[in-house]
Amino acid sequence: MILSNSWLWLGLILVAFVLLKVIGSILEKKKKQDFSYLKKDSLLTEAEKSFYTVLREVVGEKYLVCPQVSLSAILSIPDERDRGRYAVSRNKIQSKYVDFLLCEPESLKPLLVIELNDSSHDQAKRIRRDDFLVRALEGAGVAFFPVVIASRYDREDLERGIAEKVGQGHGE
Repeated sequence: MILSNSWLWLGLILVAFVLLKVIGSILEKKKKQDFSYLKKDSLLTEAEKSFYTVLREVVGEKYLVCPQVSLSAILSIPDERDRGRYAVSRNKIQSKYVDFLLCEPESLKPLLVIELNDSSHDQAKRIRRDDFLVRALEGAGVAFFPVVIASRYDREDLERGIAEKVGQGHGE
């Protein structure tokens, strides 16, 4: 009788151990699936990388060029007493990004947002987004400069356009 009880307990312990291993394995697989991501090859598309190279050459060390910047990193929301209005304002900028931001190199003060425009900017939804972007940025004193994607960029035109736009903002 004692021998059979020992085998019973040993069997129960073995079953419990196997169950714990199986459950642990399932949880580990689920954990890995929840965070299964891949690193992108680049932050920028080929067209954006091409423009970025030209832009860095044009601005030199005069401005810091920041690619793919969140609008909420550029703009803040004034202290709103009305929580609903604050939430609406926050939600409008929270998940929007701009292609490039030029900043003062020392202070990192935002000066100019540059958006590369392709044919997608002709769509109604994108036009509304761009209109909002222009109003929000310019209302906060950050200039906006749309640039049409091209195979080549005229460096002098780009430099002149940047100088004009930064001069129109409240950055200088």
